[in-house]
Amino acid sequence: WKVPCISFVLPEVICKQCNHCRDIDLCKDPFVSTDGTPGQAPVWVCASPECRTPYDTAEIEHLLLDAVQRKTMGYVLQDLTCL
Repeated sequence: WKVPCISFVLPEVICKQCNHCRDIDLCKDPFVSTDGTPGQAPVWVCASPECRTPYDTAEIEHLLLDAVQRKTMGYVLQDLTCL
């Protein structure tokens, strides 16, 4: 059996509350919170047992866009040769 979902790990996400740094698996992270509201998007929370503060989703989106831009730039520049 093979997992059908491609996972993406966002490296080194820092909690603003307790400065705990960890990698977040965007598809399979066990530290996801929902408030029970139908249609509400889940929120990733800090993995520190003392904290459990929700991460800022806008910051996670910016980190994800930065990762996409870095991969795109790496692809575009892979065949570039200097004279």
